[in-house]
Amino acid sequence: MKKSNEILIYMNAYENDMNWLLEKIGEINQKYTDSTPTNKFNIFSILRKSHDEVNLHSRFIGEILDKEGVHGQKAKFAKLFLETLNIDDFLLENYKTKREYKNIDLLLTNNKKAIIIENKIWAKDQEAQLERYYDIIKSENYSDKDIHIIYLTPFGKEPAESSLGKLKDKMEVKLISYDKHITDWLEKCINLSLETPSIKEILIQYLNLIKELTGNTMSDKHKNEIIELLFIQDNMSLARKIVESWDDAKLKVELIFWNDLSIVIERDGYKILEEKKYSEEKLKGTKDRFLCGIMFEIGKLKGNSICMYIERGEDADNTYYGIQIMGDQNENELNKFRQKINNTHEWGGEWVGGEYLEPYINFEQFTGEVLKFSNEEYRRNYISKNWETMKKYIEQFKNHVIDEKD
Repeated sequence: MKKSNEILIYMNAYENDMNWLLEKIGEINQKYTDSTPTNKFNIFSILRKSHDEVNLHSRFIGEILDKEGVHGQKAKFAKLFLETLNIDDFLLENYKTKREYKNIDLLLTNNKKAIIIENKIWAKDQEAQLERYYDIIKSENYSDKDIHIIYLTPFGKEPAESSLGKLKDKMEVKLISYDKHITDWLEKCINLSLETPSIKEILIQYLNLIKELTGNTMSDKHKNEIIELLFIQDNMSLARKIVESWDDAKLKVELIFWNDLSIVIERDGYKILEEKKYSEEKLKGTKDRFLCGIMFEIGKLKGNSICMYIERGEDADNTYYGIQIMGDQNENELNKFRQKINNTHEWGGEWVGGEYLEPYINFEQFTGEVLKFSNEEYRRNYISKNWETMKKYIEQFKNHVIDEKD
């Protein structure tokens, strides 16, 4: 009995210590949230969606790289960009910056060299996309050794093999990220702009947008205060217990999300197919977890099932939904279908089209929106709102594409 009481006392003390630590971390987080209200105001997110890679990110980065840009810094920002990417063979004396040149997001050229920048926030790669851009520039009298291909994504993921085509074995594609390279470059640009407050403030706001996009919103001061807290008494051991439980907690949150979403879908009469269906085993796997989710049939076309597929997404990708037509499909036929529906993102492969859940969620990176799913009310509201949007997308597809009945 005495030993049981000792164990009970120890467990109560452990629980109290853990609650105290979490409470103190919460107080620190609240302090920094309250002390930085101006960070919530961002001109970029007001005027455009934060993930708009063409009209926001490519346009702004292109403007900053342009030596004739209204920033008035000539080639200084471009010089910092090349230094950040360790490109030392591109002369800036007579270079030009082009945006959406023959569908290339960003293109820097001088008399001898060309830099192709493919900007992918969350959009999917198209078939032979990078190969096609390479061929375009090579046809303009640039040799293999004179062409740099830069693939820019939030976290530096690799392009799809289908996008590389013959480039896979021919030349290197340089991977860069918003998370590291663009953040580092912008910080250098900000330091260069200390004497021009208006330019500096715009760069700071864009950097804040990038940090929000990549989940890096905690300041060094904020981090250091939490680290100092962990050095008090036995807090480091308590924090380790939280870390050890973190993966299991993330898995539980994700499973609850998919289960709740399944209930809502089935309530409206759809039958979820076993093909590609999420499961605890798949979500724990190394590869299957990227290519699973929820698939259900919404109709037929020429004898083939038309399915809505909600896919978890890869490491640097957010969760998305879209239409797939089962069976072997001709790419030209799929392109005809894609033209009939209003796709705001580029879709290739087996996808006719689709959209991303909003606000964006990324289970692999376990972004801020995903963290909120531990709150049942928030999670159910999020699912309800997105399911209504998906149902409208299904109706749009049926009205514009399904013109044949079996």
